[in-house]
Amino acid sequence: VPRDEMLRAIIDPGATIVEGMPDDPRFDGSALAEVAAEYLGGLQKHPRRDNAHWTISTEETVSNSNMVAGTGVRNATNAYDTKKQLCNHTDQSLYGEPGLLLAFHCAFGEGNNSLTDGFAVGYALRERHPEQFAMLARYGMNAGRHLGYYASGSLLCDTVHPVLRLDKAGNMYRVQYHESYRTPLTVPYDEFPAYMAALDTFYAMVHSPEFQTHIKMQQGELLIMNNWRTMHGRAGLAGKTRTILGGTVTREAFYSSVRQHAAQQAGVPTAKEVGVPTAGF
Repeated sequence: VPRDEMLRAIIDPGATIVEGMPDDPRFDGSALAEVAAEYLGGLQKHPRRDNAHWTISTEETVSNSNMVAGTGVRNATNAYDTKKQLCNHTDQSLYGEPGLLLAFHCAFGEGNNSLTDGFAVGYALRERHPEQFAMLARYGMNAGRHLGYYASGSLLCDTVHPVLRLDKAGNMYRVQYHESYRTPLTVPYDEFPAYMAALDTFYAMVHSPEFQTHIKMQQGELLIMNNWRTMHGRAGLAGKTRTILGGTVTREAFYSSVRQHAAQQAGVPTAKEVGVPTAGF
């Protein structure tokens, strides 16, 4: 597949699977980091991890680096518990600007994932229930988390943001939601029933057969998603083993990668492209 075709597919329709990934027998994230650097602009560094990538594994001997021993993360009631199904969500919904891209490298075993096009749900909601669409675009979702299992220290998160982020023209540019970390809402009291009704409708649509699909990831595959659009979940791993290495890519890093590729295709020498709008290539 040509590089520009792959880069476009990641953004729209919002997900693509790369086959034939290099092996990562030590599960150190090297294969993921290499592909991300070559094609996507490089992985985003987590503020508390030693590495830019994260690790989710059913194997007791495999865990995230810099993890406090004895924290029992795999048995905790959070996203790392591989025994539990995980509802569809976007990553990095709690602090800063979420990474534009999210990548999963299946380095061992197999797993089931659910995917939903958040834009398709949002625009369908606007057509069917415009008042509920407006509610989710107006009021923020309260979310928070205490990450206390990294040796380098805790990371405390607290945020309020709309589920559906709109540009000045009223079009969606980002879906941002993670049900697991929802905290008490600060929506005005008289608006609360309408807001919760809108949230219930939205989440029911996100997990409905109309919008949700399932994929099975195999060893050696890399799933790359538009994290501002595609919502993902874990469809259950009962009886399966797997090790997934994942990471995010910032909008700026991906933009840089796309811009470099466009300049190369246009035959523009390095550094001569400065000041030229990307569309000009």
